[in-house]
Amino acid sequence: MTSSTKNKLQELYQSDDYLWLQQTIKLLKIRSTRSLFVWYT
Repeated sequence: MTSSTKNKLQELYQSDDYLWLQQTIKLLKIRSTRSLFVWYT
């Protein structure tokens, strides 16, 4: 990986958009596991 790509990634990780993305993924995971649980019970 080139240093410029690394820097770009670091910028992305530090941005609010990335945090928002993480939160969204977390919520989606929780929702999907919940719906799976409901489906199986």
